[in-house]
Amino acid sequence: MQVEATSGRLLRHLVRIQLAIAFVAIAVTIAAAIQISSLYKTTNRLGAEVRRLNAEVATKESQIRELERTRKAAEREKRLADERLVKSREAAEHIRAGINHYQRGEYPAAVEQYRAALAIDPTNPIVYDWMGYALYCHRQYVDALEALRRSVEMDPTYARGFYNMALILWKLGDHKSALDAVKRAVELKPGIKNDLKTDKQFDSFRDIPEFQHLIGIE
Repeated sequence: MQVEATSGRLLRHLVRIQLAIAFVAIAVTIAAAIQISSLYKTTNRLGAEVRRLNAEVATKESQIRELERTRKAAEREKRLADERLVKSREAAEHIRAGINHYQRGEYPAAVEQYRAALAIDPTNPIVYDWMGYALYCHRQYVDALEALRRSVEMDPTYARGFYNMALILWKLGDHKSALDAVKRAVELKPGIKNDLKTDKQFDSFRDIPEFQHLIGIE
């Protein structure tokens, strides 16, 4: 009987130990589950933060690239502006020389200087006009007309270009086109009528009724 009692006590003791171990395992499992859940939430939060930071980095990198493009564009624009300034100064020297030759009646030399200016800056309608008029004075009417056409093509609102073109067209015998050019000059700049009335170069126009009507001397 004593052996059975001892065995019973040992069995109960083992059961209590096993239950204790089981409770500990359950507690550990629960704690681990709680920790895993916390870690999962932390991982998700950190993942979201990483994604947000990556998006910010991508945005910053895009902004940096845009700023770099803007900087390079500004540098190119400055370089082009500096080049234009140098060219403008060079062209201005030729233009001044051309004006000086023209005022001395040295029309071929004036034309050469104007051509040199246009080789540097081919976008100036006024220089084409001056070159055309110097050619007109040198009686090179076909070349003069080409220069004046370039002038008014570049600036269709340039009244003086049409004014001088009228003189050249008249010399070439195209009186209708000459009168059309006068009309266009007057439309663009009504005040130019005073020049047309007093400019002796237009004396050959004065007997034409349409010209008289255009400048208001009917």
